[in-house]
Amino acid sequence: MQTANAYGNDDTPDAPATDRIDPEALRAARERRGLTQSQLAEAIGCGKDTVSRWERGYSRRIQPRHRETLCAALGVDWAALAEESEPDDIPGFVRIDAPVAMRVRTAFELVAERYDIDVDEVLATAPLLFLVVAERSLAARRRRLEVARAAVDGAARELAEASPHLEGAAGALAAAFEEAFRAEEESLSENDIYGRRARPGGNRRDDEGPFVRFVRELATDLPEGAVDRLDSFRGDSIDFYRIAEDTLLERTGLSPGGPVGYRALSHIEAGGIDFSECLRIKRERDEAGYLEWLSNAAARAEEEQEKRFARISAGE
Repeated sequence: MQTANAYGNDDTPDAPATDRIDPEALRAARERRGLTQSQLAEAIGCGKDTVSRWERGYSRRIQPRHRETLCAALGVDWAALAEESEPDDIPGFVRIDAPVAMRVRTAFELVAERYDIDVDEVLATAPLLFLVVAERSLAARRRRLEVARAAVDGAARELAEASPHLEGAAGALAAAFEEAFRAEEESLSENDIYGRRARPGGNRRDDEGPFVRFVRELATDLPEGAVDRLDSFRGDSIDFYRIAEDTLLERTGLSPGGPVGYRALSHIEAGGIDFSECLRIKRERDEAGYLEWLSNAAARAEEEQEKRFARISAGE
């Protein structure tokens, strides 16, 4: 993700062309300064392992707040440390051509900020984490299916034993559930995590699917502010979420009730205001200048939003 100004017209200097660090340039700058990895890590407020990962090329994106202290500790401009090559030019790296909503880009950056890691690391583990959640969701459904089948069989058996003359009704009770049970078994056998094949009536907005319910359950015991909202507009998949609200407020220094807070926060979350750019401006300007920039950025984001809505309304 580039940190360059998303709006183009600003009176601030252009951000570096890349936020990726050149491992060799970093090592050379550190050695010229006569610093060990531990000393450099202490100077910029991170762990020695972090500096080691940068120099070995295992982690190439540098958090904005670390870039500033890193350059100060080494006495160089960021341009002297920045990697010139784009990922397409780096052996073993490729670009993924997969469009995502602007708010998802912000979500990646918020997670990276919250845990003081690189966005690359969030991206690299996203498939693993999705697989783990999906498989645990399927396992939970299998357990629930066993419990439901046992409950229905038990109820039918008790009915037949208690009232032999209602044995036919007991059989009908078991048969009534059997179709739904078979549909669920087929869904599970095909790793249908959203349960679409098990919902013959179709997906309804007021009837959340098993994956949405499972993720919602996982999020119930998280710290306040970690997951503030999770919505499923289509009924089966997660279509909208708001995460790390506490991190967003802390890093931006904004309050929803402040003079610019609500407007700016909503556009940062939606991706209309670039989160990384916001943090850079906050470091470089005083409070008044920062709030002025946010107000202007929010106005530009609203203008772009109106243009998008107009294009959608026109069918473009």
